Formats: sequence, C-alpha cells, structure tokens
Amino acid sequence: MGNGDWTAFPSIGDWWSAVGSMPGAPLKGWWSLIILKKRNARVFQRSFLQHGLVGKIKEEARCWVMAGAKHLGVITNFEE
Repeated sequence: MGNGDWTAFPSIGDWWSAVGSMPGAPLKGWWSLIILKKRNARVFQRSFLQHGLVGKIKEEARCWVMAGAKHLGVITNFEE
C-alpha cells in the first residue's frame, strides 16, 4: 500500500487510519506534503471526480477535526 493510494479504501478516514497504524508511519511534514500534492492536483490539474466531490470535502474536513483541527471544527460544525 502506497502512502498516496487512498482510492482502495471506502473513505479517506479509513485510509488515514490504515496508513497511520503502519510500522514506521511517516512524520507530520510528510503528511502535509502528501495532502498538499493531492490538493494541488485537484485544484490546478482538475484531477477529481465531480460526482460526490462535496461529500469527499466534508469527510476530509471531519478527518481534520478528528486529527485535532479545532478551528476547522468551529467553522464546519464538525466539532468532536
């Protein structure tokens, strides 16, 4: 399983949990790089699926809130 291969999982949260529990999980900076790369591909190269995009964005926001992004939780009403 590659770090960027999240499409094999039912949700981004499942992928995040699976990769985070691997032995020798990458450092925080590595995750930031992966997320930035995926975001840039979607924004600048339009490499995303139109169908279900809003749901994926909401799920990613929930994952960030679960990971500790408190201020995002206030904005999106996904507070834990």
